[in-house]
Amino acid sequence: MSSVALIPTTPDVDSLLKPSDYIDPANLRTAAPAETAATHLASADEKFSIGTWRAEPYAEYIEAYPGDEYTRIIEGRVTLTQDDGTTWIFGSSPTPTPPSRNSRPCATSESTSYCWG
Repeated sequence: MSSVALIPTTPDVDSLLKPSDYIDPANLRTAAPAETAATHLASADEKFSIGTWRAEPYAEYIEAYPGDEYTRIIEGRVTLTQDDGTTWIFGSSPTPTPPSRNSRPCATSESTSYCWG
């Protein structure tokens, strides 16, 4: 049996984070933020993965979210706004799970880190 791998959290994850480019510059409503990420686990077929992502404050509009995603916010807050104006602000709890193919503005007003899968 292989050993159990723990997903690190702040500040243990800091040494694993490398520059990333998950945010599409075409979607930005503000200047591009500094962003970093690390993948902690990926399936052999690469259809499933778990990792940590961190970004400085920014705002973007996602026309069609590319897939279903689980997120666990470790630090900071994320604001999601629906087309009808309904706004949700998420911190470390509850955990947002945005459905795929929905469009939405997304913004962070402070440095934010989260685990995704």
